[in-house]
Amino acid sequence: SVAFLRSLSTVMTPLLALAFYRRKFGKKHIPVQLLVLVGLYLLCGLGGLSGFGLGEVFSLLSALLLAGALIFGEHALDRVDPVTLTTLQTAASALMALLCALAFDQGIHLGAATPSVWMSILYLALFCTVAGYLLQNAALGVLSSRTVALLQCFCPVMTAMFSRLLLGEQLSTPGILGAVIILLCVAAETMMKDDKPLS
Repeated sequence: SVAFLRSLSTVMTPLLALAFYRRKFGKKHIPVQLLVLVGLYLLCGLGGLSGFGLGEVFSLLSALLLAGALIFGEHALDRVDPVTLTTLQTAASALMALLCALAFDQGIHLGAATPSVWMSILYLALFCTVAGYLLQNAALGVLSSRTVALLQCFCPVMTAMFSRLLLGEQLSTPGILGAVIILLCVAAETMMKDDKPLS
């Protein structure tokens, strides 16, 4: 459910680009966007979207924030390089995490962290956050935010693949079909002419 809702950034990104920068959205991209939503639903959404609560609201907010990071990041790269933008994003993330820890978690509890917790934190901070921002910003230097958002739909596909390999989880027939649709949509989108640069 979270993977499906968060992947809605694929649709939100071109809409935000249109709203903020008047970037037109070519009609040839609409079928691909709709098909990728079908693929995402088959892969992630079946049986998991029966209700709508705080978790779903947070997932949609996460999708909107990701879409904003893509279009505003793409625009910022006209003025700064990917490393500078990554540094600013990382600093903002650290500050927000600190403020949330103080506001919602009664402060920072470093003494309670075990070595395995520290390893997880380092992995999440260095590879998932810093490296993720850097790779995303490098991609935005050569691809449009719409294309990068679509490529990020590989995340649920990779999650399903690693769940199968590492945890032995089975992927349903609709899930396999959804993964194939996503892969075909990404391939189709990359063959279409992109609308880079953003101005």
